[in-house]
Amino acid sequence: MNVFDRDYFKRKANPKSKGHKNTKCCDQDPDANILNKNNKEDWSHIEDHCENYLRDFTKSETIEPICCNVCGRLIEYKVTLGKKAWK
Repeated sequence: MNVFDRDYFKRKANPKSKGHKNTKCCDQDPDANILNKNNKEDWSHIEDHCENYLRDFTKSETIEPICCNVCGRLIEYKVTLGKKAWK
């Protein structure tokens, strides 16, 4: 029985492919549809998410999108909790 993962289907769709390779700068899957800070529409989505998060989670003080300095891909969000979160 085979184990099916994303790489299996990528190789199946493109047999000449040399396998899965992540980006060198941030080790992300190049085929993944990830927001990018260098794209105006994506940046707007990132800002909207941050605004909504701070509104919905009132015990959070700040939220910081962490993006690759080379290619601009969004990697994660870093959230700082306020003192209210610990009471």
